[in-house]
Amino acid sequence: NREKVIKGLKRISKPGLSIRSIYRDNERHIWIGGFYRLKSYSLTTKEVCEYNIGYPITCITQKDEHSLWIGTINGVFVFDKLKKQAIPLDTEFDIQCINMIYNDPSGNYTYFGTYGDGLFIFEKKTGKVTRYYDENCGLISNNIYSIVPDRNGNLYLGTENGLSFFDIKANKFINWTTCQNCALR
Repeated sequence: NREKVIKGLKRISKPGLSIRSIYRDNERHIWIGGFYRLKSYSLTTKEVCEYNIGYPITCITQKDEHSLWIGTINGVFVFDKLKKQAIPLDTEFDIQCINMIYNDPSGNYTYFGTYGDGLFIFEKKTGKVTRYYDENCGLISNNIYSIVPDRNGNLYLGTENGLSFFDIKANKFINWTTCQNCALR
């Protein structure tokens, strides 16, 4: 089965010099984010499609049944798989380079880790976006490269200056730097 996927992916002409994200959705499509282009390959039909996003793609993940979150160097887009179009996420903030997108398991919140702009939290129910950055909350860095949950739903944020732990219920950050002993819970 793996060999069929690899052969099928070879059919994608010129996948791009830089592939920063690969994602497999619930409908058996492989999505590839490259330099300006989003490409999909159907594992079922073997169909290949290509979409111009306009900016280099940094990450891809599922938003809901019919759409994907697309992180780029110029913000967040929602790709509607039915309409086959990408629309910028409309917020009061000028969200720039997206490094990481994480959906909480409940599906209520999506977290965007950025390069230079901190952490953004999208609340699905209301569409509200909240921003956390080093000057308003004690976040150790505005450059967030990774987001990993713990068993209680809190988040560990990998940054250029160390590790930040986001206690969601307390709405508080605890930071560890490379100088400190990183004894994680």
